[in-house]
Amino acid sequence: MKRFDNYIHSIKNNGISLRVTSIIMTIVIVIITAAMFVMTFLSSHTLSELSEATDNYIVMHENAEALMNASDYLTQEAQLFTITHDMENLDNYFREVNQNRRRENAVKTLSNIASDSEALHQLEQALDASVSLMDREYYTMLLVLEATGVSYRPQELAQLTLKPEHEALSADQKLALAQRMMHDREYYAQKLTIRSHMTECLNELVEDIHAEQRHAHQKTNALIINIRLLGIIQLIIVLLGLIINRVLGINPILKSVQRIKDDDSIPVTGASEFRYLASAYNKMHAAIKENLSMLNYRASHDKLTGVYNRAGYEIISTSLDLKTTTMLLVDVDNFKEVNDTYGHIAGDKTLVNLAKTLAGTFRSKDFVCRLGGDEFVVFLLDTCENCETVITEKIAKINESLSARTDDLPPITISVGCVCGEEGANAQLMLKHADLALYEAKENGKKECHFYKSALYN
Repeated sequence: MKRFDNYIHSIKNNGISLRVTSIIMTIVIVIITAAMFVMTFLSSHTLSELSEATDNYIVMHENAEALMNASDYLTQEAQLFTITHDMENLDNYFREVNQNRRRENAVKTLSNIASDSEALHQLEQALDASVSLMDREYYTMLLVLEATGVSYRPQELAQLTLKPEHEALSADQKLALAQRMMHDREYYAQKLTIRSHMTECLNELVEDIHAEQRHAHQKTNALIINIRLLGIIQLIIVLLGLIINRVLGINPILKSVQRIKDDDSIPVTGASEFRYLASAYNKMHAAIKENLSMLNYRASHDKLTGVYNRAGYEIISTSLDLKTTTMLLVDVDNFKEVNDTYGHIAGDKTLVNLAKTLAGTFRSKDFVCRLGGDEFVVFLLDTCENCETVITEKIAKINESLSARTDDLPPITISVGCVCGEEGANAQLMLKHADLALYEAKENGKKECHFYKSALYN
């Protein structure tokens, strides 16, 4: 209770913290957004499952129909053969049985998609009935071959023999028997069995896809309702945040704008952060005015690359403890060829990329300056005595990155001259020594990093 009272007292004295409020609201919004993202992902996944189920249904339906079509095709060719005695019909029949195998392929495809399903069971029964019907069709074909005196026998018919009572029939009687067997009630009853199983298979497929659709619809509706509720909650939180920011942040700022325009102190009101800022502003008002001119970004930074320019270099070099600083003088190898080959626009992009690479490779507290053209200086602060290995590795990494050709930038390499603070008494001398080391790097084949050693130049 005492702690709560202290908290209320702190709010009265210091105001509500926008930082704490924004963190809480941000966490809540992130959680809600994550939940909405998950729900949209689940919705998308549900739709993908439905789409996949629909595609599977189409494939299964097509294969189911393919089995029926294949069965009807065999019936057609067998019946035609008993009537026309044309060997082409016989060849077509066995080509379907042994090569095309549409019935077996249909069952195999369906088993890969929906194993252990009732639709597959019905399709397999349809196939079994169709295969069983082939025994009758084989026998009628044998009757026709015997009646017409054709000696050729497909492999499937070679093992068959006619019943004794049928063997004794005349050729015309055999042909008539074959035609009756292919058109009697028993034959069409077997065909009806096949169609019955096929109808059940198709009905099962339709029921399965309808079940998938109902499930997807219910699941998607539930997710959409939840997303809408979370969206409403999120909107309320955002509006509440805007109101809090308006009351505790924007209004105090607006009230302070005129004071600032009048070069006067600002009222200490609003959120705790703004109150602290107002107090600090009032205390440091005079110091800020005095230092504004020194913080002019354009005056101290290079317009093209965004790093410090020569003016910034002069300010930095006179402000650092050079005894603990390492200076790197960086020069692009054969930069004139880059401009001549790829154009000055590409050359400018190359310099911008080099500046970004230097700034990204070294520490945030180090300084990157562009002296002019393709010449850069990097001040490495608080460098250790044995830093040559680290610097050499970083330069090698930079060269590896820059030498990789991209669509926008040509490949380049850099040469670097390095000098440690103890080697030079001032920035001007350090720059001179770094230039000597750079010259050695260029002479040794470029793409090098050389350190100035006084013993080598005396």
